[in-house]
Amino acid sequence: SILLEDIFSLVSITQRYYCSQVCRSWNEIFYSSVVWDTFVFDGVTFTRKKFNLFRGYERILNSYRVQRYLSRKSQCMRRLIIKPIPEYHNMCDFLNVLSSFIHYHRQDYYPFSYLEEFSFTFHVLVSIEDDTNNQGGIINAYYQHPNAIIRGKKRYYGTGGNILETLRRFISSIRCLKRFYLNNLLLESNSDIGSCLDELLENSCETLE
Repeated sequence: SILLEDIFSLVSITQRYYCSQVCRSWNEIFYSSVVWDTFVFDGVTFTRKKFNLFRGYERILNSYRVQRYLSRKSQCMRRLIIKPIPEYHNMCDFLNVLSSFIHYHRQDYYPFSYLEEFSFTFHVLVSIEDDTNNQGGIINAYYQHPNAIIRGKKRYYGTGGNILETLRRFISSIRCLKRFYLNNLLLESNSDIGSCLDELLENSCETLE
């Protein structure tokens, strides 16, 4: 059963469900808390495709499905990992759903009581060359990432503004973490980094390893 739990934890949520239909023993493994102790948000899970006039088909987060998942599996989660996601709006929406879920249940209980690790890796677009002969590419890049910092012929896309505020709001909501990782942040000043750490230490200073 331990081997099956490890296998189930490595596949996607949809594949776990299909595997649970094979036999009764596999169905029991599907409901084991060990299978659900790690949640990885990769920008595809809980999303659907929607056509955008400027960008074509893009993925949009389905907040309702995220809320249903959290209501059933939040007490099983020990590790929450957010991978680099080029769709910044989905990343912010996902963090907002998590923060709202915590605040909604705060008066009754803390929904992530077993959460030990939070890892966040930002998808940084380091630069886009400003080619005056390719105006179509420039316009397309603008519509995909309108909040660019332009310096000379390069455009930088960082974690400031609304993204940083959304991240800080979630960090201030979680508590009793043992491990905490922020990767590839592109911030304008050290004070922005300090603000994130202040939010973390407020609720996890005694448990961090």
